[in-house]
Amino acid sequence: MGRQASFLIILLALGLTSCHQSTSVAVGTGAGATGNGMSAQSNGGSAAANHNPITDLPGITSEKDLASVAVVLKPADVQFYIKNMQATLDRYQHPTPKDLADIAEAKRLNQVALLALSKMGEDMKAGNTQKAMNEDMFHPTPEQQATMDRGGALSYDGVAEIVAKDAGMPGGQWLALCKAVEFAAGVDAGVGIYGSAGDSPTSNPTPEQVAFLANRRRITAADQALVAPNAPEIKRLHGLVMQAASDRQANLTQ
Repeated sequence: MGRQASFLIILLALGLTSCHQSTSVAVGTGAGATGNGMSAQSNGGSAAANHNPITDLPGITSEKDLASVAVVLKPADVQFYIKNMQATLDRYQHPTPKDLADIAEAKRLNQVALLALSKMGEDMKAGNTQKAMNEDMFHPTPEQQATMDRGGALSYDGVAEIVAKDAGMPGGQWLALCKAVEFAAGVDAGVGIYGSAGDSPTSNPTPEQVAFLANRRRITAADQALVAPNAPEIKRLHGLVMQAASDRQANLTQ
């Protein structure tokens, strides 16, 4: 295993996940995939250890179409979001025995990784680089890695993605759906009608840019009209789930 991949494993063992994402690193490759409970992306975890669907959930707009921001949301998209967030809130309030076991085991493995990191630092300081990189490094098994992935997601804000996967929706599709629904509901007030700074009109837009922005405005307006009746509930659930995630993280670090 290369040094880069081993170092990435240590970072994962330390629980260094991105905000609103559950992060998975493939052992031995250093390949990563990001995920969220509420807004942005991942396939986190291990397909062998967790239920991790790889095809889009039928009846819901596909991940590809959602990411393109060129397809209007469907009523089923909004209803799935609401149902999943309700289930997520309940999951935070009533974790399963496996949830609690994975959180505890992930915490234990994190401590093992920290001890290994400390020993590695001592050997590096003493000039024993070979020993530090080959003997001191913590190398979790695939099963341990899967537990660390899932326990880390459950410890922070990856619960919504796990609940969606349990319902048969891949992490990427859920994260794209979250972003689209929450944007349409006005959850993220910092994002403008164009979706990103790169979409903002220029002083001399090309005909293609003009057409693109016109279509983006049309889709945004249609999504907002669809979501409007449920926007208060979407904002309420988003806030409650975010607070539940924050409370859990605070409790685990006490």
